[in-house]
Amino acid sequence: MLRRTGDVKLVGEIYQLGYRAAGIRKGEKDWVDYVNAAITQAKTDGLIGKWVREHVEADLQQAVIDSWDIAKAPKS
Repeated sequence: MLRRTGDVKLVGEIYQLGYRAAGIRKGEKDWVDYVNAAITQAKTDGLIGKWVREHVEADLQQAVIDSWDIAKAPKS
C-alpha cells in the first residue's frame, strides 16, 4: 500500500519541454504499471489539463499537455 508522505512536491517552472519519466528500477513492472495508470487516470479526470492551465503560459499549454501522452513517448 502506498502512503502519501509529503516528501514529493512540484518544484519550479518549466525549464524545457519534452518527455518526462519516473525513475524505476528494471524489473519493477508493478511500479511501471502503477505510474502509467496514475498518469492515465489524471488525464481522464482532467487533472493534467487543469494543472497545465494553472501553471503554464497559454502559448505553451498544448505542447505540455501533448507531452503527457504516453502513446507518444519514446520507446527507448
